[in-house]
Amino acid sequence: MAIPRLATHLVLVTALSVAHGGVDCCIFWSDANTPLDLDGEVIGSRALMVSAHLTFVIASDMPGLWQGGCLLVTNPEDLRGCLVARDFNDLTMDWAGSRYPEAGRSARVWRMAGWLGTRQVAGFQFIGSDDAREGRWFCIDYIAQGQGLCQVEFYDFSLSYFTPAKVFVFTHDPNSDLDKDGRVSGKDLAIVGHSWRQAGTQADLDQDGYIGPLDLAILARHWLDRSK
Repeated sequence: MAIPRLATHLVLVTALSVAHGGVDCCIFWSDANTPLDLDGEVIGSRALMVSAHLTFVIASDMPGLWQGGCLLVTNPEDLRGCLVARDFNDLTMDWAGSRYPEAGRSARVWRMAGWLGTRQVAGFQFIGSDDAREGRWFCIDYIAQGQGLCQVEFYDFSLSYFTPAKVFVFTHDPNSDLDKDGRVSGKDLAIVGHSWRQAGTQADLDQDGYIGPLDLAILARHWLDRSK
């Protein structure tokens, strides 16, 4: 579903963090239960490893009809991060798997893609329902695909169609889970240690040709992070 051209606004106002008595967008690891620690609230930033999987959850502490909103990734053509909805339903013509029962019978999740000012965006729109109950309403998965910066914006239409209520900025680093066990731990540190000052090994995380302090710094930044 195409979206209209909108003016680009990246300046956020902290007063926009609450809507409809408490609609909010939070991020969890892929289990949807373990919160992702962020630097900042309205503008949240975090370093992630390539291949990391997250879940965005839109929830409210009050029942009733919400004017809706959307979750968008900017510049999706860069292939650094993507948003993924769950289980498309041919009868309701939406991603029903991304709706919690508390969202109500008429709630819907629709695909969105188009232009936001001069930026290309892609993501999903959330449609509220008058019988919504307090709790979790919607969820969208996020996959860190490639190295570099990726920005995700949450819009609450009850506040503004033009200014995001929250912005999430991710820096995607090389995957530090060198032993592929799903978490960065002492085993990965040992691999870096065994490869110290060597060239051409998987522990060359900064890809400068040898294993050194910069590789250790990248691994430390993701200590105990999940890779999948």
